[in-house]
Amino acid sequence: MAISTAAASAIPVLTSLDPHHIVQGWFALDRHIERTPDGVRVDPVSDKPLLSVVDRFSSVLHSGFAPAAT
Repeated sequence: MAISTAAASAIPVLTSLDPHHIVQGWFALDRHIERTPDGVRVDPVSDKPLLSVVDRFSSVLHSGFAPAAT
């Protein structure tokens, strides 16, 4: 996979932030999310990966991590 120049220049910045508070993301296509009367329905193609990312994000938030004051 090729990395763009802009993305490559961001890597040192992200690394310097201390990687334990940078979490993996998931891009869900709009066609994978449907509004329903009860809320939303997520297509199975995106459902499991999206829940995994949300669970990981939640665990990072609850880990007690507090960024250093600047």
